[in-house]
Amino acid sequence: MKYRVRIFPIKTILIQVMLLFLVGTDLRAQESMGERIYQERMFAFPNGKMKALILSYDDGLLQDSIMVSILNKYKLKGSFNLNSAYFGDDALWLKSLADKTGKYLNKAQVKRIYKEHEIAAHTRTHPHLPELTEEEIKEEIRVNIEELSALSENPITSFAYPFGEFNKQIVEILKSTGITNARTVNDTKTFNLPDDFFIWNPTCHHTQVTSLLTEFVSKSVEKPILFHIWGHSWEFDRNQENNNWKYFDNICQRLSSIKNIWSVSAGEFIEYLNAVKAISGEKVLTNNSNLMLWLIIKGKLVQLKPKGTISIE
Repeated sequence: MKYRVRIFPIKTILIQVMLLFLVGTDLRAQESMGERIYQERMFAFPNGKMKALILSYDDGLLQDSIMVSILNKYKLKGSFNLNSAYFGDDALWLKSLADKTGKYLNKAQVKRIYKEHEIAAHTRTHPHLPELTEEEIKEEIRVNIEELSALSENPITSFAYPFGEFNKQIVEILKSTGITNARTVNDTKTFNLPDDFFIWNPTCHHTQVTSLLTEFVSKSVEKPILFHIWGHSWEFDRNQENNNWKYFDNICQRLSSIKNIWSVSAGEFIEYLNAVKAISGEKVLTNNSNLMLWLIIKGKLVQLKPKGTISIE
């Protein structure tokens, strides 16, 4: 088979290159200053901290009370993704996973135990969401948020996908509910900040923390990084290597000893990132949020007060 090679005039090629350059320049011009600051990581976390920690745990069984006591001991914060249909019920399914019967926290326990932590959504009944109709998906999420809101002092803004399953339709439904972020179970083994807040891939499951923790502790950084750990508290009852209560206590002890670490809930973390992305202006930056923001301008750490402005010339 013979192929015909088409040769374009040099002038045509140069015109096409120039058009590509101009289109790229136009797209960069359309990008907001806040988006640029976020994408180029020209900011720090509160009080100038450069390392953040999120502990995200699912289902809401009684073992969460043990976990919370450990977190409180080390002054760490957790995000707990709960199924609201089962408060106070037996978790019979746990027998096959941890060789013991389980029980969900009741409503009174939920209000008391998570008082210093984040209550987040996980659907009402923990279904396989992609198998449901659009209306069923909406109902699972809507009712879950309503029932959790009645028990929480703060708005429900975080979500974890049951079984880690999602699709484009589910993501779009979540965006219409007041939820600001949704965690998957697709580990990245990195400390990168999320590109998509609704397809938020965590760093790792807690059984994989040890080697990454050493790297996180020793890592010298000039841009913000995040260690995002997920799991289920009932897993520690398996009493396996890297999956027992002593192991978790040791992890928390090491994490709490890191200087200048920001232990934060998923909701608070995304609220801060959204505030950074909402910064406007060019030579004079405006903080359009009610949060104090920390920026890195010309290599120096500066504060941008709530609703305040700062010149970067």
